[in-house]
Amino acid sequence: MGDGRNLVSFTYVDNYAHGLILGHAALYDGSPALGNYYLVTDGAPQNFWHVMDRSVTRMGGVSLQDKLKVPRVLMLAVAYLLKAVALVTGRQFRINPFTVRMLTIDRYFDISDAVRDLKYAPLIDFDRAYDRTLNWFQLHDAFWRACAEATSQGKAPSFAEVGKKGL
Repeated sequence: MGDGRNLVSFTYVDNYAHGLILGHAALYDGSPALGNYYLVTDGAPQNFWHVMDRSVTRMGGVSLQDKLKVPRVLMLAVAYLLKAVALVTGRQFRINPFTVRMLTIDRYFDISDAVRDLKYAPLIDFDRAYDRTLNWFQLHDAFWRACAEATSQGKAPSFAEVGKKGL
């Protein structure tokens, strides 16, 4: 969807926790951090579609790079059409103007304030963090597929029930 060049930030949970700890440590009189908010990420923004392709192929799917690329403007037209159909029929669709925008815009953050004031640097670089994440999903295949199935049916996943499937 789109030109395939949109950049996004990712933050691995260990890096997020590290940022929280640094933020806590910066709570002292005269700290430049007082009264400010900070964003922490895994570092440089990543190409969204390359990351998604990495996920899809690692989980056994067909590379997104081999699929048809649809222009953003066409997808937005389809999304608005489906939104109109949804208003008439009550049926909801996964493609809507919001999802098209979120899948085609840049969404990355400047962490220079956190670097300067909190002395933040990611503990785990993006590639290593993402490999860890994909490893978890491979090890817990039944669990996340059950969650995805429940969500696709418009239900909140029951983690007690889903947990029986492989957590």
